[in-house]
Amino acid sequence: MKTIWFDRGHSVRNALALIRAGANGRVRLIASHPYADAAALAAADLALIEPIAADGYRDWCLDMCRVHGVDLFVPGMRRDLIAGDAAAFAALGTRLALPAIVDRNFSFPSGIAHDIWIEGKHSLSSPPGSLIATEMADRRFRLKGALTDKDLGHPRLTVWSARSATAGPVHAWIGDGHVIRQELSTASSAEAPAALMLVVDGSARMQPAVRD
Repeated sequence: MKTIWFDRGHSVRNALALIRAGANGRVRLIASHPYADAAALAAADLALIEPIAADGYRDWCLDMCRVHGVDLFVPGMRRDLIAGDAAAFAALGTRLALPAIVDRNFSFPSGIAHDIWIEGKHSLSSPPGSLIATEMADRRFRLKGALTDKDLGHPRLTVWSARSATAGPVHAWIGDGHVIRQELSTASSAEAPAALMLVVDGSARMQPAVRD
C-alpha cells in the first residue's frame, strides 16, 4: 500500500476524494494543516497538525515522511520551503510532487533545435550522442549541443555532475522573495530521479510587449 501526503493547499479535500474513489483501498492518504478544524483533515486516513512557523518546517516534513513511510509528498502553499531538498526526501524513499509543465499552447517546427549550454566547476556528462562534454582551460567543465523538441521529451535527457561530498548547503533567492535552500544529500542506496524539471515564467517581464 502506497502512502500519499498532502500538506496545506488548495482543494486538498477534493483531491483526496478523487484519489480514494479510484484507488480501491490501495493507498493511505495523509493530510496536514496548521488548524485542526480544516476540512481536508477529516477526509484523510491520518491527520497531522503542521507547525505554523516557517522555520523548521522542512525538518518537520522530513521527520513526518520518515515516521509515516510516505511514498509521495505533494506540497502545497509552502512548497518553496522544501523545493530545493528533493534529494533529502529521496534518501528517505519519498518522492516530491512539484509543479511541472504538462501542456502548452504553442509548438516548435520540426526543424528547430534548442541550443543547450551548461557549465560548472565539476565534471559534467550525459548519455552518448546527446551533448558533448569538454574540459576548458580554466578548469571548468562544459556540456554543449542541440536538441530537438522531441529530444526534450521522453525519455528525458539525463545530465550527471560530479559533486564534492563535503559541499555544504547553498542559499539563493530571487529579488525579495523567499530564500531557496539547496542541499546535497547522500545515501547508501537511492534511486536516480526520474526527471529534472525547470519552470521558467517570463510572462511578467514580457507583459509590456504584449499587444491588447
